Amino acid sequence: MAKILVSVRNFYPIIGGAELSMYTLLNRLSKDNEVHVISNGLSNNEITKDGLHIHERAAAINIPQFWQIRTYMECKKWVSLLDNFVSENKPDIILTQLEFALPSVEIAQKYNIPSVLFIRDYSHFCPIGFVNGTNCNRACWRCSPNMNSRLYNTLKFGQDFLQYPFTRKLLKWSEKTVKGADSVIANSQFLSTLTKNWFDVDTEYIYPFINFKSVQSNTHDGTFITMIRPDLLKGVKIFLDIAKKMPHIRFLCVGRIPKYFEFKSELENTKNIVYLGWTNNMGDVYSKTKLLLVPSIWPEPFGRVCVEAMVNGIPPIVSNRGGLPEVVSDAGIVVDDPFCIDDWVNKINQICSDVSYYNELSDKARKRAELFNFDTQYKKLNDIINELTP
Repeated sequence: MAKILVSVRNFYPIIGGAELSMYTLLNRLSKDNEVHVISNGLSNNEITKDGLHIHERAAAINIPQFWQIRTYMECKKWVSLLDNFVSENKPDIILTQLEFALPSVEIAQKYNIPSVLFIRDYSHFCPIGFVNGTNCNRACWRCSPNMNSRLYNTLKFGQDFLQYPFTRKLLKWSEKTVKGADSVIANSQFLSTLTKNWFDVDTEYIYPFINFKSVQSNTHDGTFITMIRPDLLKGVKIFLDIAKKMPHIRFLCVGRIPKYFEFKSELENTKNIVYLGWTNNMGDVYSKTKLLLVPSIWPEPFGRVCVEAMVNGIPPIVSNRGGLPEVVSDAGIVVDDPFCIDDWVNKINQICSDVSYYNELSDKARKRAELFNFDTQYKKLNDIINELTP
């Protein structure tokens, strides 16, 4: 039995796919190991949940707008907080991901503790998440994020000028982190290749840990064309344009949208779109879904919702961006140019008008989903942990 410490900024409550994947993993690890999680909280707090020992430490620093400065200062604060915890608790191995990977690997090296770094997004590569593509010359000061906030655009030059030194510090610290971890695990072949090209570091790739039962539907007679998590980079404008071109088809949109989101009114008032908002009952969503649309305009590192849909025999139609084609393969359809609305419309009509073709894709989707089953991914990680903690 190993004493495993997970050091992350966010853990519980779950706020995203990275946290959900980690939570799913740790529930299984805790059956054979002593698992501790240290994460940011409003105050110092100790929680026991599902066999996990959660230790919250207050690390947040309130610096509105200047998020790169905030991230750097929080990471520096975490160095001290984590140092104290590790010196007292002496874990056998440290697992980490996202922002707090930087101080976590540093402390692991200080105490000669093996570390495992999960790379699930672009936070170690690019301060704006490659919104302008991964074909990058690393001239970060020239790169403009795809933002729509008027306040952001007004203050952008001043913010970037003030934040740039901290951006450079974070990127250098990130490179040291990726190169210093004992094991680096990417969540897709796409991200593994990017890590090799960017840092010249070899990685394992282990797909995100997904609890199939939590997203499976008991019935499947769906009629909706569904999009999950409507935001600009995930292609909500494309989704709206598709729906307007297909007024005879019912569309479903699932996920929170900000109060002042540019397309909020359109989502809520387009006659053939049902906006569901946030829900934790994804099985119910997939029971209503015939096709899943993922019209992302940025390079998605993975594509968790595609796997969830395929578990239910739902074919995904995705942009040719990032890791999406890798996830879908021949179990769905890949649209090369996500901005070509007619191409999306034609692909939807092609599938929906041919029952035998739909059933063929549905069968392939279920078979494809098995590639991502939890046990297969868990064995890969467990072998790595056992190798690092003999």
